[in-house]
Amino acid sequence: MFWRKEERWLTNLMPSIVGTSDGIEKNLSYAAHHARENVASQKLPAINAILPLLYAKSADSSTIKHGVDIVSNITKLLNGDQVLVIGVDQPLFAIGKLLQWNFPLKYDIDKLLFMFGTLHIEMDFSHVVGAFLENSGWTLIVINSGIKNAGAVEALLKVGSYMKSYNKILF
Repeated sequence: MFWRKEERWLTNLMPSIVGTSDGIEKNLSYAAHHARENVASQKLPAINAILPLLYAKSADSSTIKHGVDIVSNITKLLNGDQVLVIGVDQPLFAIGKLLQWNFPLKYDIDKLLFMFGTLHIEMDFSHVVGAFLENSGWTLIVINSGIKNAGAVEALLKVGSYMKSYNKILF
């Protein structure tokens, strides 16, 4: 099985190697050939939806409830009883959790999961990396190599902490 895939790549590559190709280079790289082959074999449809903009304020509980209901109906239509996972920022997360607590039969945690969006995940990841590297000697290595100066290296280590404290000021 594996060798057949390799053989198909070499067969596709051969006209370019021996000079009999028509001048159009087709998938010379190993990765491009196999990526095209995998995509062609799967043929899965892409299911996307663009929801209309809302006129109401996004931080209203009624707007969050309406949005969750719309996403829930779409998900039920496409994927049956799949648990909804909705990524939101911090203020909307708090409103979403209140919605879950006030309407447990409709928005229970076995039906709906609110999670922080990628900004919060990135902030927490930056904080963990900074804490991990703080007393590891990494700063001396980077400073002595001439890549960055001491101030820049310290700022890189503290970026997660700065982002967390800035976020607390805003919200």
